[in-house]
Amino acid sequence: MKRFYKNVSITSTPNGYEIHLDGKPVRTPTRNILLTKIKLLADNMAEEWREQGEKICPDTMPLTQLVMTSIDKISPQRSDHQAEILDYLDTDLLCYRAPETENFGRRQKEIWDPVLEWFAERYGTSLSTTTQLSTLQQPLIAHERVKAEVERLDDLRFTILHLLTAETGSLILGLAFLNEALDQEQVFQAALVEDLLRAEIYLEEIYGASPDQEKRRAKLRSELRGAALLLCLLNHPPAN
Repeated sequence: MKRFYKNVSITSTPNGYEIHLDGKPVRTPTRNILLTKIKLLADNMAEEWREQGEKICPDTMPLTQLVMTSIDKISPQRSDHQAEILDYLDTDLLCYRAPETENFGRRQKEIWDPVLEWFAERYGTSLSTTTQLSTLQQPLIAHERVKAEVERLDDLRFTILHLLTAETGSLILGLAFLNEALDQEQVFQAALVEDLLRAEIYLEEIYGASPDQEKRRAKLRSELRGAALLLCLLNHPPAN
């Protein structure tokens, strides 16, 4: 889309801070007004709009995209989305393994076991793992404690968790990221353990990756960068 505005401003309203383009509020794809109660977040979203060139590129506005997602999709159907990601606990990526006698199994154990140890320490219960195809049933106490934490999250933090759970196939990785037990690079490495090991085995550094692999990795890195930026603004605002 061609850039259609000159000036970007922030307007304080009783509902929060709005981003205005030439005096008119930015609207989401479903025509809600883009707003936040967090001034620092509004400042950073406004800067994303100011930095656009002749064409507006949504991929260069991760904060705007995440807040729009929260407003349009997450907030109106929060309970449905909660149920969706809580179901991941029994099918979580980190709990389904290759045998440890295989290269994949050894690499999974090396990268995933420390994350499961973090989970056990935080939630007071260990999770089962398997090398079989049958679905695990994780301890009820794990489900209850994770559910209680997820329900306490504000919509923006929940948006981050929902995004990463869906992108990685792991609620555990999403929770670890949200609690700052893992950074974005660690989540990337954990989510793509098998893919990255194959890259080593087949000398991808020399021969290159397939377009599908490159696209998947680029998408996950982009999502993680946006999530990390938003989480930093929420958890570590700069001192005045």
